[in-house]
Amino acid sequence: MSGFSFRESRSSLISAALALLLCCAFIASGGCKAAAVAVAKTVGESVDAKYVPKKDDPILVVAENYQNPGANALESEQLARYVSRGLAKKKVAPLIDPTLVMDLRTKDPDAFRKMTITQIGEKLGAKQVLYISILVDGIQDTTGAEFRRGEASALVKIVDVSTGETRWPGAAASGYPIAAKTPVTKVATDAEEAALKRATQARLGGDIARLFYKYKRDEEGDDAFGGGTSY
Repeated sequence: MSGFSFRESRSSLISAALALLLCCAFIASGGCKAAAVAVAKTVGESVDAKYVPKKDDPILVVAENYQNPGANALESEQLARYVSRGLAKKKVAPLIDPTLVMDLRTKDPDAFRKMTITQIGEKLGAKQVLYISILVDGIQDTTGAEFRRGEASALVKIVDVSTGETRWPGAAASGYPIAAKTPVTKVATDAEEAALKRATQARLGGDIARLFYKYKRDEEGDDAFGGGTSY
């Protein structure tokens, strides 16, 4: 998506030029080479999974904003699909189609709201549920009326369907906090705003999926802007 601010572009160019000058100043002492090696190690560094789900237990991804479920049901389903896609790509565990959750919710919204996480999982044949409680999912104004940034955050946990216990994170039953932001971009039309919302969800979804498998820092995500940021 185009539309990055000129101020950001100019700042990036200046920073890059200064970095190049500093690097070259250390060539004689071998400092530039050492710095390059350090950067290469950081870029290719492996990041361990925060938690590895049981590989043979079918997993269902459920995402919702429990405080305001009706306002963003479609967005919640979309986030669940992004997470499921990331897990399926790495073959983390057998995936249950997340659209089944939307079907269940649509048939009887009031009944669905009263269902527990384990009841939803049991109804759809899961043995573990990756539950995502959405806290923030929106677009923020930045430097001007046309420049926006997508921001999203959530609490994530894995629930055992048979026992109802939280498999992960053990020390924080409410969930593991994670957040994502997109770069500032120009949004002049409804279509561009919708695209930014999708990119924000894709970014958060990619980061949530990466909690559950080992990856390298330079590994490309599924989203438009790359990975987001966990707390």
